[in-house]
Amino acid sequence: MICSNEDLSSYKDQSDEFYEDPLMYLNRNFEANVGNKTLKDPTEQQSGQKIVPHKKQSWPSHVIYFEALQPIMDQIFNGSNYDEVIYCHV
Repeated sequence: MICSNEDLSSYKDQSDEFYEDPLMYLNRNFEANVGNKTLKDPTEQQSGQKIVPHKKQSWPSHVIYFEALQPIMDQIFNGSNYDEVIYCHV
């Protein structure tokens, strides 16, 4: 519940956080193992320190995303044993 006197100018929902840095968001919230591939932690590369871990989600069996995310998703799924990554033009 949001009170009417709250300042929402700095509020970010999950989609805001995701689109701010999709690769970082996925790394922070999903396990490093994508099928048979292990992702490198971009938080280590940037700061030399890892972000304090929290429980991460496992990757789903199916992933749907917009074409604009294709380059980022290629970084994640290329070389993994996901059978097929499909993207659609709408």
